[in-house]
Amino acid sequence: ISSVVFINIKGEILIYRAFKDDITRAEVTHYCSQIVATKEYRDNPILNLNGVSYIAVPYKDLIFLATTKTNVNAAMAIQFRILLYSSVRHIVKDKSRRMT
Repeated sequence: ISSVVFINIKGEILIYRAFKDDITRAEVTHYCSQIVATKEYRDNPILNLNGVSYIAVPYKDLIFLATTKTNVNAAMAIQFRILLYSSVRHIVKDKSRRMT
């Protein structure tokens, strides 16, 4: 996976984390304006544009996006999203308990 991106349903990038430098933020922004803003990600959650694979997993008002230029297992990217979500949820829940 080259980058992990959290996008809202309007197509705005909330969190962008690049692990490799083979995909630019401009390519992700282009995907957001072309696909997310038009809601096409619902019909095509795995899409290849100009040699970049975009794997979109929507959850409520967020879209988790994984990008890659290499051959990656889409199921692994989706499972990574699920594990990341459960980890963040656990951390937030734990911190909210400590504050009360």
